[in-house]
Amino acid sequence: MKAKHFAACAAALLLGGCLPTLSGSAIIVDGEATLEFEPDVFVVTGTIRSRTETPNEALSAMSNTLRSLRESLPRLESLTGVSIDAAGATIQPVQDRACLDEANYRQAGACPVISHFGQIELRITGSPAARVGQTVSLLSELGVEEVSLEQYSLIDLEKARAQAAAKAMEDARAKAQRIAEAAGTTVGKLTKVQFGGGFAEEYEERVYALAYAPDAQDRAAPVISPQIDLDIAPQPIKVRAKVVAAFAVD
Repeated sequence: MKAKHFAACAAALLLGGCLPTLSGSAIIVDGEATLEFEPDVFVVTGTIRSRTETPNEALSAMSNTLRSLRESLPRLESLTGVSIDAAGATIQPVQDRACLDEANYRQAGACPVISHFGQIELRITGSPAARVGQTVSLLSELGVEEVSLEQYSLIDLEKARAQAAAKAMEDARAKAQRIAEAAGTTVGKLTKVQFGGGFAEEYEERVYALAYAPDAQDRAAPVISPQIDLDIAPQPIKVRAKVVAAFAVD
């Protein structure tokens, strides 16, 4: 048995290092896998801004843009789901710049207000990811500023991780079999496994799911398309998995 153990270690050294063993006769190997998945979901951000004489006018202008956005986005051709997060809004007075330049900090409050500036921060989640370019175009046409693609993601992350873990286990067993063959023995049952790794780091903390899908009334409305068809091709998302597995030696 010791001869087999040393032969297995020698084979492991050829394959990347002599790995430790459990009590008894076992082969311990690591397995890795990286799978690519087409993204399901996209996230874009943008800002609605207005500059008017009164606060009410600023509110009205932003409300009109937001209303148009909520009416139009669910009708975008081939967009099957969308969520619009517009929770934050600010309205600030704009004081006369010449007065502010001449006044000190104690006198600044006396400078006249010449207008009001309003702003709403938007976060749009949509599906399928292939429609992100058309969504960016439509947002810009509706008056949303600083539109930016923030993220692609998957709806069913657990399924993707499970598939990657299964491939990593296949890799581990294949390595164990090569070591066993070199030692003149065979691989038995799996006795212990430890999973590590997972979703690629750049996506780990950014997982999104759709909170809204167009209802029957939205789908019945005429579909719309942006004037410019911005063709953005989502890049595949890589899901990585790593395992350390122990196999009995028969």
